[in-house]
Amino acid sequence: MVNETADVPKIVETGSGGTTTIDWTTYCFSQPIDLSGLQFAMSLVENAPDWLRAKLESAGTDELILIAKVLWSIWFFRNKKVCEGKQVDSRDAMGWGTRFFVDWRLVKAQTLQISTTARSCHTQSVTKWSPPSVGAYKLNTDATNVVGAAGFSIGLVIRDHVRIFVAGMVKAIRSRCSVLEAEIVAIREGLRWLEDFTFSRVEVESDSLLFVQAINSPQVNLLEIGFIIDECRDILECRTGWSLSFAKRHANKAAHLMARLPCLLDCQSVSGLLRILCGRH
Repeated sequence: MVNETADVPKIVETGSGGTTTIDWTTYCFSQPIDLSGLQFAMSLVENAPDWLRAKLESAGTDELILIAKVLWSIWFFRNKKVCEGKQVDSRDAMGWGTRFFVDWRLVKAQTLQISTTARSCHTQSVTKWSPPSVGAYKLNTDATNVVGAAGFSIGLVIRDHVRIFVAGMVKAIRSRCSVLEAEIVAIREGLRWLEDFTFSRVEVESDSLLFVQAINSPQVNLLEIGFIIDECRDILECRTGWSLSFAKRHANKAAHLMARLPCLLDCQSVSGLLRILCGRH
């Protein structure tokens, strides 16, 4: 038995796990539990479990938060006593709990404010597809890889500086690969496809930041798909008017939707549907 203070009930450890008596717990509940001095009159309570059950069923949100604060403080300092041998006065325990919950409410309020501000900013500045510079064309690429499927599909779309749809392709590739591998293949297939045209200035976009950075970097890539990265880099280096940059998913939506078209064969004659997709995204 260990006395907290001369006028505070004792704590009794039993067994290997150790426990605190209801006396200490009751004393914790009897301490002021918020800055206004609110406390529970536990001396009038005959059955603590029944009292707690009734509170959980009928108490308001604020009172339930205060109860949770007391229970958390009891559990925290009970573990301190059992696991670390640290004895804490009940008054100190409840004082710590009060400060903890004051800080918790402050952080919660700040988080809510930040979240609300972020949602507002997101709503006001949703990233949209932007056209290329005057006289240039823009190619967007994306890939869709369904888990368990025998292959994957890619979507390619070309538009000009006045947002006019120029050409599009949906291609199904019978090969199992990861999502990342599908993305780099989509970029390569898009660059190969561009070679069929006579565009001198093309802005290529992909929502795969990893591969955009890898292709634009002069460093040797040691990944298994490094040879695909090298091929993409070689194509771009041979054409000074072509560039590759990252686009956020929402700005790449047309290519993403195209990649999801359920094509089992190469589909290059889907102009009508592609024009609808590109006109909306």
